[in-house]
Amino acid sequence: TGMQPVIFDSQYGGPPAYLHIKTGRRVQWAVLHSCRHGLLSISHQAGHPRGVFVFMPGWAFRGEILWLLDKPDEDMVLISPQCPPWRVERRDFMELIGCVRTKYEKVVLAGWSLGAVVVHELLEDVSDQVDCAVFISPKARYGPDEIGFMKEYLMRDKAACLRYFYRECFRGQRVDYVRFRKRLEKRFIDSFSREELLEGLEFLYNHPLPKISTRKGVRTILLYGKNDMVAPPGSSTPLVTGENEIKHVVVENAGHLPFLRWNEVTEGIDV
Repeated sequence: TGMQPVIFDSQYGGPPAYLHIKTGRRVQWAVLHSCRHGLLSISHQAGHPRGVFVFMPGWAFRGEILWLLDKPDEDMVLISPQCPPWRVERRDFMELIGCVRTKYEKVVLAGWSLGAVVVHELLEDVSDQVDCAVFISPKARYGPDEIGFMKEYLMRDKAACLRYFYRECFRGQRVDYVRFRKRLEKRFIDSFSREELLEGLEFLYNHPLPKISTRKGVRTILLYGKNDMVAPPGSSTPLVTGENEIKHVVVENAGHLPFLRWNEVTEGIDV
């Protein structure tokens, strides 16, 4: 595939380094951590984990949100794009999946909120190489009033807008919110430009997800937090079509970030 792992020092604290995987013209993907082996080369052979969990984050979040996992699966390497998920190039994504497919037994593709839209669009290109697709807290459509409010607030005060949004996301997950504020909130606020955030809101508005089409041979899971106030389970949930059945999992005591309850999630979906 022409992909080579390159080690860089971390810019954000947390793990001492990222393992960046170069795809195409630029460094695009970062392995955040593996609980058992630390930062792991994609070509690691002895005792490597059984699978890869490729994660597309939501609006105004980055893959570092996975640092807050209560207890990561020791058998899964976690991978997330460095760029905003809507900017992921199909060619780079296909190269990444092709590479990890040759090295690991299982490939799980997960998209959270906005990232679920991206996963749904990209899955068509790699469905024959993915074992499981997880759609986390997706919403069928964000209306003009919701998007308009966030745009106006963002233009008036970016930091206040994001702090408000983060509070809404973490409703029902107070302990996680305290940890997020301490470790990541300021870093996330500083890392996003206003233009980048506006671009993401435009993407959300222009790419509704009224239905999720399952792919033959790909286990499909729809995952929600019971207390989600951003994308409440029920009336706002996308419809599901396709040949495969879809498994619905609702995580108790979770809001818009149910994946942070890693043990409960993995027990429910058997990734």
